[in-house]
Amino acid sequence: MKVKYRGSFLGFFWSLINPLLTMLVYTFVFSFVMRLGIKDYAVFLISALLSWNFLSNSVSYGANCIVANSNLVNKIYFPREIIPLSVVFANLFNFILEMAALFIVLIFLGYNFYVYLYWLPVLIIVEFFLVAGLTLLVSALNVFFRDLSHLINILIMLWFFGTPIIYPINMVPERFQAILRYNPMTTITSMFRNMFYNVKYPENLMWPTWKTAVITLAVVAVIFMLGYFIFKKLEPRFAEEI
Repeated sequence: MKVKYRGSFLGFFWSLINPLLTMLVYTFVFSFVMRLGIKDYAVFLISALLSWNFLSNSVSYGANCIVANSNLVNKIYFPREIIPLSVVFANLFNFILEMAALFIVLIFLGYNFYVYLYWLPVLIIVEFFLVAGLTLLVSALNVFFRDLSHLINILIMLWFFGTPIIYPINMVPERFQAILRYNPMTTITSMFRNMFYNVKYPENLMWPTWKTAVITLAVVAVIFMLGYFIFKKLEPRFAEEI
């Protein structure tokens, strides 16, 4: 965390400023230019955007973390998964602080977000395993395929627009909604939005079905186990490749 903001005048506050600026840009575009007609669009957006930023920042920064720490990897023996997981934990810390700032804003705006707050630890745990699995996977693969660290940003952008974050899922044609539900971030961001935004607009509440919940948990479990397995399989070859 200290390394990330070293030499920066605003330091850690950039972790709050970045999502705020992103929210303002999207709010202007979709509220005043495209006119989606969503009430309190800024809250609608930020309620899902913070959880997405946790994933995207962890994976994009984590992709290069083994290569960037080549001196450490070559000199000292330690469980190498500590490096990508430290990236995940640092971004999780940011995520929690950003949510704390959001809580203050929601209280001021009259959102009773605490009604569904009991879901918060569950969602954080589920998303943590998803993010950890992806970060372990890309950090290991990037040691052998260095172009992956550049490609990953494009893939994350495509995934972002394929997840109902800047738009409500009911804007998607019904035949495609079923496909979106296989995207674990659809369920995760929708649940965060239920807690922070839809609690004020209960007509918009969309809870996942049992089938969707099971699919999401299964996908997260597979991604985490696959990421960990591939990381441990490739770990012995890290030193010779970097």
